[in-house]
Amino acid sequence: MRKKTAQWMSIPLFFIACCLFLLACTSSNGAVTEEPVNENTLEARDIVPMDIPYDQFQKVVGWLSGDTILVHIGDTDTHSLQRYDIFTGELSPVYEEESFILTVVIHQSKNKIMFQEVKDEDVLLTVMDLNGNVVQTTSIDYSGYVNLNWNPTNDNLVFVSNYVYDETEESESLSVKLWNIEDDTFVEQPLNYASPSWYSANVYLYVDLLEGTHLYIGDIRESEPAMLINRNIHDFFLHDDTFIGMSVSDIREDQLYLFQEYPFLVSGNVIPVPKVTMNNQPLLPHMTQSTRNGKVYGVLSKEAIAIEEDVGEFQLSHLNFEDETVHNILDLPFDAPIALCPNERYILYGWRYEYIIDLESEEMLSLLKEMI
Repeated sequence: MRKKTAQWMSIPLFFIACCLFLLACTSSNGAVTEEPVNENTLEARDIVPMDIPYDQFQKVVGWLSGDTILVHIGDTDTHSLQRYDIFTGELSPVYEEESFILTVVIHQSKNKIMFQEVKDEDVLLTVMDLNGNVVQTTSIDYSGYVNLNWNPTNDNLVFVSNYVYDETEESESLSVKLWNIEDDTFVEQPLNYASPSWYSANVYLYVDLLEGTHLYIGDIRESEPAMLINRNIHDFFLHDDTFIGMSVSDIREDQLYLFQEYPFLVSGNVIPVPKVTMNNQPLLPHMTQSTRNGKVYGVLSKEAIAIEEDVGEFQLSHLNFEDETVHNILDLPFDAPIALCPNERYILYGWRYEYIIDLESEEMLSLLKEMI
């Protein structure tokens, strides 16, 4: 029998669960909740690959709309962020500077971007709207790539995390800070996870890396430490109020369980998938969702593998938790992240999102003309 093990810790958590449930049943305090568009009603249009030099293509950052993506282009002198219409082939600049752009994220509302850049002797974090107007910029003391987790409900809050090297101890430690963009203040957070995920304007989730399978819930308004709510979660996917947790099977060594909770903390259905590990640790499949309670797609292995020993064979799949089924769409050349567009018709795929998948025709195309 498949089962999901939850450890409810105390009476106060009951009240937190009630509040989260009520929150999920409302409009998420102003968060953008676009309704999905039936892809069968969308007119078929030809996608135009980008005509830019391959050595200047850095990555596709993600979707700005159903037909527009944000592209990071750069060489040894200048980097830029540009909007690209996948149907007309039109590039329009958002930002360009003689600098090196590192991490870039798009806010869930699709109206702002945040990026880290190295300019002269400075390392900057900048928030900007899509017309190129700077909302905030600040200096940070870390020149490597930082991880940015932007609050989807309150766009003034973002977790900024990176590893800090201690020369005395000759070791690295994790630093997680809460950046208040409006006030331009940073507050250190006592977290052992590089990517805490926002559930609401104030509540966040994370898995403690030192403990391995312990899921915690925290509230930035509280001085109390985050609360342990589950002892059997290796990792999770979160979009709006859809939570998909991953646990290992205690019956079959070659399986993982993906269980959906919608809303979060409300028990849902379970889908078993082949187990992929790295250094004996289970890996969460790459998953994507673009609308509240919308379709969920994942990159699944065809069989259980240890990724350091076997590159494996992967496929794009639709995960239907309602009836606990998996619909395999097409084979993929490798395991890599995916991003579903707002109208649920196309998926970006690849470590630089260099491919696009048409879910209607079930075909994959390169977004770069030089790769065709």
